Amino acid sequence: MAEHAVRPHASLGASGAYRWMACPGSIRMSDGVPERTSDYAKEGTAAHELAQACLEQNRDPIEFVDRSFNGVMVTDLMAAAVETYIKHARSMIEPGDLVLVEHRFSLEALTKGTAVEGVPMFGTADLVVYKRELRWLYVLDYKHGAGVPVEAKGNPQGRYYALGAALSLQDQGVNPVRVHIEIIQPRVAHFGDPPIRTESLDPMELIEWSADLLEAAERTLAADAPLSPGGHCRFCPAAAICPALQQHALVEAQAEFSPAGAVTIPPEPTRLTPEQVGRVLDAADTIEKWLGAVRAHAQGELEAGRAIPGWKLVGGKQGNREWSSETDAALELVGAGLSDDAIYEKKLISPTQAEKLIGKKAMADLSDLVTRKPGRPTLAPAGDKRPAITGGASADFTAIPA
Repeated sequence: MAEHAVRPHASLGASGAYRWMACPGSIRMSDGVPERTSDYAKEGTAAHELAQACLEQNRDPIEFVDRSFNGVMVTDLMAAAVETYIKHARSMIEPGDLVLVEHRFSLEALTKGTAVEGVPMFGTADLVVYKRELRWLYVLDYKHGAGVPVEAKGNPQGRYYALGAALSLQDQGVNPVRVHIEIIQPRVAHFGDPPIRTESLDPMELIEWSADLLEAAERTLAADAPLSPGGHCRFCPAAAICPALQQHALVEAQAEFSPAGAVTIPPEPTRLTPEQVGRVLDAADTIEKWLGAVRAHAQGELEAGRAIPGWKLVGGKQGNREWSSETDAALELVGAGLSDDAIYEKKLISPTQAEKLIGKKAMADLSDLVTRKPGRPTLAPAGDKRPAITGGASADFTAIPA
């Protein structure tokens, strides 16, 4: 199995297309800036490796619980999320289909003769399925993240994958009359929406979009490529040092805060009017992204031995004690006179594991014994699809039947 964690990422690749198409200057600004991996990113990579193993080995995610991928242990929750993707993928695959897991492609043929010829443009699609009789091309993109909903319609990354798949598989007879781009994101609660979102395109629409892609790629080459702050800054490597994002964050903050000499003093939240609260919340995303990026950048600088005036690295809180070798520890504990019952804890299997063993029908009889904690209410813009929670409804967090 190819290592998902170390698969190449192009500077003008699919995974960053949503950012560099909107902000051409982000490519030059990110040049030389080390990319830092968060725990969320590590977990996402682990989930992708789990999905790849399931598809290639014809196994189910639940079989890998307590196994490690990319240094992250597979939990019931991860297995359940990946299971949504695996079930959907298997339900659509039929005999005679061309199926490619972790399909890597290059847009070299597309860029030939253009201003971006020679610039690396490639990507790796999670799953490509081509139905030969229908001449339908499906490109599936699994998203493990729970914080940021990813829509399929107009998604640059999904279209990039579809374009790459269609071009790279022409020699295998792929000539689609319809292209379906599917985002599978089980852990994001879209009220009224399934965890699978789809954009269906005529191939000509994809070809027309490829012109936009090449134009955007060409704009990144300019020495004065513009910087354009926005939601796409969230995962930009250069967010901490970007002057445009910094200025944008300061302007947003100063619009509501009062200056006191060289320092901007935020008012007490309780003294803000409802209108001011709304405007601050509108700006909060940008400010928090920038502050988070600055903190990450500062830690990276200190870890590299470069000074940040007034700041230093200190030791964090130690983790719990663990056995370096459970096998050796068990032998020593038994040798010390303890029984197996004394040194091992028994743990009831989870509802997800139980359903795998006894089946959905039998599990339905146990539904009264299964509960699920509801999600805590969270702030969302007025345009969010989910209905508003009003009055005291938000105070009720008792477990609900699953």
